[in-house]
Amino acid sequence: MYYKTHFKSSLRDFGKIIRISKYSINKFLAKIFKIRTTAETIAEVIIALMVLSVGATGAMTVVSMSISATNDGENQIMAYNIAREGVEAIRNIRDTNWLKFPGDHLNCWDTLNATKAQDCVNSIKLSNATYWASLETDPGSNALFKWEVGTEDSNPQTDDFLLYENPVGNDTILNHDPTGVPGIFHRSIALIKGNNTMQITSKVWWESKGRNHEVRFVDELNNY
Repeated sequence: MYYKTHFKSSLRDFGKIIRISKYSINKFLAKIFKIRTTAETIAEVIIALMVLSVGATGAMTVVSMSISATNDGENQIMAYNIAREGVEAIRNIRDTNWLKFPGDHLNCWDTLNATKAQDCVNSIKLSNATYWASLETDPGSNALFKWEVGTEDSNPQTDDFLLYENPVGNDTILNHDPTGVPGIFHRSIALIKGNNTMQITSKVWWESKGRNHEVRFVDELNNY
């Protein structure tokens, strides 16, 4: 009876030991699992932040490049139009002379200062040179009325062919009047004359982000 009772008591004690050990092991494992789970969560957060950072940096780079490309494209279009305007300035001089001197196109088509047909032969004329061209305004009405052209050395203010932004009414024009705001564009107009022909090369250049840019517009005028 003693052994039986003692055996049962021993079994109960052993069961307690088992339960205590089991509880301790489970508690230990829970701690390990929690530590691992926390570590994995932190690692996942770090990786996610790294991915987001790389993605955001890439997105900002794309946006920055897009803005830069847009600005470059706008400058390119504006420069092309300014170059074309240079050709139109010379064309306007020829057309105006045709209207002013209909009886003597041969001698008057390229004059710059003749007021009468008989003055054309000895007048100042367009020649093989590089010119600047400014659209001049009437001080009284601010109305555009003529193109003024000259060679580089005829006006010290145009040595670098820089164009300035000048207000005309509610608009703004680009010319070589230094009272305006300096722009970023320069324009020169080179002429090569032949027999009743004139080749015009209007060049516009500017600097942007440390790089030099240039566009040219080439055309030919005839005296007929």
